[in-house]
Amino acid sequence: MAAPPGQPMETTGAAIATTVGSLKDDNIEDILLRLPSAASLARAALSSRRWRRVASCPDFLRRFRERRPSSPVLGLFVSQADLGQLPVFHPSASVRSDPDLSAAARGGDFLLTRLEHDPAWRLRDCRNGRLLLCRGDFLSVYDPVSHQHVAVCRPPNEPLPPTGTSPSVSLICANLDTRNSTVA
Repeated sequence: MAAPPGQPMETTGAAIATTVGSLKDDNIEDILLRLPSAASLARAALSSRRWRRVASCPDFLRRFRERRPSSPVLGLFVSQADLGQLPVFHPSASVRSDPDLSAAARGGDFLLTRLEHDPAWRLRDCRNGRLLLCRGDFLSVYDPVSHQHVAVCRPPNEPLPPTGTSPSVSLICANLDTRNSTVA
């Protein structure tokens, strides 16, 4: 029987509160898939480690990309080896005007702080947001959005050509989705 207006309904059990933390990963995926852009996804993923983990799952990313085939341009890196400095990030005009892109750029490490401001790092290649860097004989792949920094083994007995020569070192990444490999 309904309670009279202005009086609370009688409950038989304790009320169950639903919080963001109580959502299952499937619920989070459903929320993220409804976001209007990749910039909005990046901004939402920065809210917590759990949301970042869900948003970076290869199956989720495949479904998200199927719905939105193009990615926004955050900016570009400019490298001048003769100045002895790290590559410098120049944000695109859309980063300045779109609050979601701006938040994604602020959440990333586009100042390359994980490289400890070592000016010996040289930019060799850049594909799909990942940077191929070298320092002497050491190679490294760095993703400024996820802050992942991975050392790459240099081919044995093959010195790297000097920075600024014709491109001879390229970055290739395999997508974790086994149905698709991409040059990244």
